[in-house]
Amino acid sequence: MRFQLKKSLASILISGAFSAALTACALADTAPTLIDFHKTIVPILKDSCYACHVPGAAAPYKGGDPILAKKIKKEIGDGTDALTMGDKFPFTDEDPEAKQLKHLEKELTKQMMPPDAQATLGLGLPLSDKNRKILLDWVAQQKKLAQ
Repeated sequence: MRFQLKKSLASILISGAFSAALTACALADTAPTLIDFHKTIVPILKDSCYACHVPGAAAPYKGGDPILAKKIKKEIGDGTDALTMGDKFPFTDEDPEAKQLKHLEKELTKQMMPPDAQATLGLGLPLSDKNRKILLDWVAQQKKLAQ
């Protein structure tokens, strides 16, 4: 009888441990994966944003054609005045992280950036809906991590 009780108790403990391990694995599978800034975000920014939003960007503001420069300024403004991006976050802009995230979220949500004239003026790749969502998800992630 005692042997059966020990065997039953061992069986219950093993079963409980196995169940706990399965639950832990299931929770790990549902945990959100953090979006990596350098692997995921920087390539998107380089393709669609850096033409206007990095320090010393040669195009479009420093072109030799004053008529074209005036048109560009009228169409898209001065990107480096709005938010200066870089390969680290917070960006090289002097604004605090929270303000940069809020600005980025606003521009992406209202689809103000990149502007429609970007493709016409040859200033990087248009921002796909998929990449816009990735950027917005990253912004939400950063805001949550900052809390």
